Amino acid sequence: VGTRGFPYTRRYFRGEANDGVVGASETAADWLVEPVVLPIMHTWMPGSGRVTEVVRQRALPQAGAARVRAA
Repeated sequence: VGTRGFPYTRRYFRGEANDGVVGASETAADWLVEPVVLPIMHTWMPGSGRVTEVVRQRALPQAGAARVRAA
C-alpha cells in the first residue's frame, strides 16, 4: 500500500491513507496476512527499489536472509 498521495487528490480520500490513485481500504483482502505500507506514490511503485526489495524478501525469503548476512 502506498501512502504518499498526490496533494491535489487528498480530498477524494477523506483522510484515508492512499497513494494518490488507490485508497488503503481498496487493497485489503481477507487472505492478506501482513500488508506492506510504503510512503510511495502510485506512479512510482513499479520502479521503486523499496518495492523491489520487499517483493524479493517476501517471494524469496532465503535470498533476503542471505543478503542481510552478507551486508
